[in-house]
Amino acid sequence: METKTYSAKGESLKIAEALMREVGEAKFERYCFIRRHAPECQQYRTGKVAAIECVCGPRPSPPEAWEAIEDGKDEWRPASGSELRKKWDALPREPTTNDLAHRFGYPNDVTIEASSVGHRVHLIVPATSPAPTGAVEVSAEEAKQYEQAVNTNRKALDDFDNMTCRIGKMIWLAGSGWGDTSDDLQEFIDDHTNKELRKIFPCEIVIDKDVPRVESVLESLSNGGVYGFLAQVETPVRTFRGNGVSSFSWGYAHTQWLYAETTQELITKAQEWAKEMSDLDKSKVEKAAS
Repeated sequence: METKTYSAKGESLKIAEALMREVGEAKFERYCFIRRHAPECQQYRTGKVAAIECVCGPRPSPPEAWEAIEDGKDEWRPASGSELRKKWDALPREPTTNDLAHRFGYPNDVTIEASSVGHRVHLIVPATSPAPTGAVEVSAEEAKQYEQAVNTNRKALDDFDNMTCRIGKMIWLAGSGWGDTSDDLQEFIDDHTNKELRKIFPCEIVIDKDVPRVESVLESLSNGGVYGFLAQVETPVRTFRGNGVSSFSWGYAHTQWLYAETTQELITKAQEWAKEMSDLDKSKVEKAAS
C-alpha cells in the first residue's frame, strides 16, 4: 500500500507523543512484571494487537505457571487460568497503531504508524488519507536521510566514548566566513606556524608576503579545495600500572588539531591518534621501569 510520510508538528506532535509515551509506559510495566516473575528470562516481546508477552529461552519457573506459545519453540506466556495470567491480563492493554489512527480521527480501517527519530516524530499514513492536523509532509528519501544522519551521530557518540576521546573545539571551514573570517578560524591560523599548518592540512600552504597572513592561508586552502572539518581532539594522559591497568583524569590531557573532509574520516583519525597517545603513555612507563 502506498503511504506518505509526515513530520509531526503542533497538535499532531502532542497526540503522537502522548500515545508513544503510553506505549513506553505499558512496555515498561510488562517488562517489570516479567522480570519480577521470571528473572531468568533473556528477552521479551509484545504482540502487536493482543499485547501477549512472550519469554524466550528455557521455560521459567514455576513451570506450571507458563505455557508454550507454539510447540517446538522456547517461547512462553503466563498459563491460561493461572494466577500469573490473571495478573497479566489485569495490566493495561498496550496501545496499538490503530489507537493512533483513532486519535487522529481516521476511519477504523485506516492504520498509521509513528516512529521517533532523533527529535522528530514521523507519521506513516496511507497516501489516500488526509494529512494529520498540523503535520508537514516530507519525502520518503528525506525521512530516510534524516534517520541515517541520526543513527550516524548516535554511532559517533559511542565511538568517541569507546576510545576515550572528545572534541574540544570544531571549525567547519566551509561555514566559517572566508570574506569575513570567524574569530575561531582566525585565532587558529594566528596560533599556528606555517610549518604546523602544512602538517595539519592536506594541501600546500603558500604564504604571500604582500597580503595579510590569514588571507594568504585561506587562499591556499581554497586553491586546495580544503573546506572540511577542523577539530581539536583531546584524550586524557593515562597512568599505567601493572597488568596494563590504567587510570586518567580529563584535567590532564593530550590535544591535537586534525583535519578531515567528513565526520567519519574525523572519527577514524581521532581513533588512530587516541591509540597513538595511549601507546605513548604506556611506553613512557615501560621505559622508566627498565
